[in-house]
Amino acid sequence: MTVQHLVLVEWKDEADDATIDAFMTAVGSFPDKIPGVEKVEWGRNFTDRAGNFTHAAIVTLRDKEALAAYGPHEDHQAALAAAGPMVASIIVADFEPS
Repeated sequence: MTVQHLVLVEWKDEADDATIDAFMTAVGSFPDKIPGVEKVEWGRNFTDRAGNFTHAAIVTLRDKEALAAYGPHEDHQAALAAAGPMVASIIVADFEPS
C-alpha cells in the first residue's frame, strides 16, 4: 500500500525566494533520484489556515519500506541540510491513504 509523507514548512524571515524555490525544486526531483518515491506534489499555501507554515509537500512512496529508506537517502539529506538553516519549523505526518 502506498504511503503519503506530508510536510509543512515555516521559513525564517531571512529565507529568500531563491532558497525556498531551490529546496522545493530539490524535493520535486526526488522521484527521479530516490527509489520508491512515486510522486511529489508541493506548493505555497494561499490561505491563512496554516499559521506561519507557507509551503507544503506531499511525497507519495511505494510502501513503508520505501519511506524507511527515504529518510536517510543522500539526496533527501542534502536537501534538508541546504534548507535547514532557513527553516523555522516543520511538521511531518506519514499515513496510508484510505
